[in-house]
Amino acid sequence: MPENSLATPASVPINARVNWQKLSYAAIGFGILIRVFHFVVNRSLWLDEIYLSSSVLKMSFAELISSPLDYQQQAPMGFLFLVKTCVMAFGNNEMALRLIPLIFGIISLFTFYKIARYFLNSVGVFIATAIIALAPFLVFHAVEVKQYSSEMLMTIIALLLYTKFNEKQDWKSLLTWGFSGALILWFSYSVIFVLAGIACGLSLNFILKKNWRTFIYLLEPFSLWMLSFLVLYFGFIHNAQKTEWLSVWFQEHNSYMPVDSFVSMGKWIIFVFYRFLEYPLGLLWLWDDQTFSNFIIRNFMRMPLLPMACFILGMAVYFKMEKKVLLVLIFPILLTLLASGLKFYPVYERLSVFLTPIIIILIAKGVEQIITYKWIKPFAIIIVIMLLASPLSSSLSHLITPHKLGAYKNADYREIFDFVEKNRVKGDLVYVYWNLVAQYKVYSQINSLSYNAIEGRNLRNQVTDEITYLNILDTEINQLKGKRIWLIYDNTLNFDIGDMDSKTWYQSGPFGTRPGQRILNKFKTIGKIEKGRELRNASAYLIKLEKEL
Repeated sequence: MPENSLATPASVPINARVNWQKLSYAAIGFGILIRVFHFVVNRSLWLDEIYLSSSVLKMSFAELISSPLDYQQQAPMGFLFLVKTCVMAFGNNEMALRLIPLIFGIISLFTFYKIARYFLNSVGVFIATAIIALAPFLVFHAVEVKQYSSEMLMTIIALLLYTKFNEKQDWKSLLTWGFSGALILWFSYSVIFVLAGIACGLSLNFILKKNWRTFIYLLEPFSLWMLSFLVLYFGFIHNAQKTEWLSVWFQEHNSYMPVDSFVSMGKWIIFVFYRFLEYPLGLLWLWDDQTFSNFIIRNFMRMPLLPMACFILGMAVYFKMEKKVLLVLIFPILLTLLASGLKFYPVYERLSVFLTPIIIILIAKGVEQIITYKWIKPFAIIIVIMLLASPLSSSLSHLITPHKLGAYKNADYREIFDFVEKNRVKGDLVYVYWNLVAQYKVYSQINSLSYNAIEGRNLRNQVTDEITYLNILDTEINQLKGKRIWLIYDNTLNFDIGDMDSKTWYQSGPFGTRPGQRILNKFKTIGKIEKGRELRNASAYLIKLEKEL
């Protein structure tokens, strides 16, 4: 299908003086710039990155295949191998760990532009390209040691393969499509929803049209996709560590679609789409909570109705113009919702990043249509600005305050370890509280710390009350020998990965709820704080003991 063949005459750009193509190039250029900027800023690894980096840094290629990953992590094998290769080539450091996500993030911009030109006209191409280039969380995932940048790129590649091969019936094209789709599954598990959605959409289209010949031809690439997924599932995914606690966590965060009634299902879908507009698309206006005290008014003023209306209109346009395209785009979403309802897959922020290219295309198609209406045409540019205002302003502000990119997904672990490294003198002990041990182990490999810290045990899982916990903690501390001890802990982490409950007793008690406060107060009873530094989520204190333990 030629470029823009899905565009109707009514959807021709409303302002011929605007060079939408150049604006699209500018959006891609700015998207690359901000990604490279945040890559060079090289912020500290945050907790989820720590958990995955632990395995990449210390495991061999064979171990990454055969052994469970540390801290119950899971990631596609192809992604892990590429990240491991970068670490081996460029050393144990944050930039080496993040290089593949950055490359995938940049490739996504160019590749998405290609598929946008297939599905949209020049106005829609600019809108879609600008959203994917500017969305703050998509920028964040392009500089994060996790697989979400890879998952989005694989979705884009799956759509690109569709645009190239969906009308081909020769064996060479079908085999190329089949093997290419089978390969990308090894870089993204979630892309199975996209591939299966394309297969279901095309199959239904040709079955309804009674085009049995084309349907049978397409079974060839579809079968190769299924075979690849089955190998992955029974060879690796099915044998991965069971994470019941994570299912409970996602249940508590309303990430599974309720199936008890159509009303609750509808409410949940609206809620999830609203949440999706904020994360990962970044399209909601970020008013301060004090700007509008009324909850309903505040959420209305975040402008969710415009992208919601455009999304619905986009589906309606494809339903009228090209039902086959609508089926191909909507089935991946439907299959994801079905998996969520069956509690196989949670729909929650970063786990839904792979759907962003599809959602963006439908929103951009709706914008194309809405600005063709006679009474809206004079306000077309304003509508485009309103839609892009939030991601653009956020991306610009993050150039000034890069530590705010990713919101809560930021950490100061490297800074706190560096602080101790610079201020520690020979003979000083370093005690790492249990909730910072994983971070310490990873940064010991990255920064080659000169000290071997004493690693605190997670005693909270061994007891059920405050008094017993403090008694065991006393015993552990009294085993330390030295006159100066550095205490390092995480300010925010209350539970360990895999915990099935919140340990209410641990989060209350006489010392308050802040993690690390108990042990800090204990050290205060046996010595005096000489020096310290408290950052957003990590603290370090030098305790000079009144007498050597």
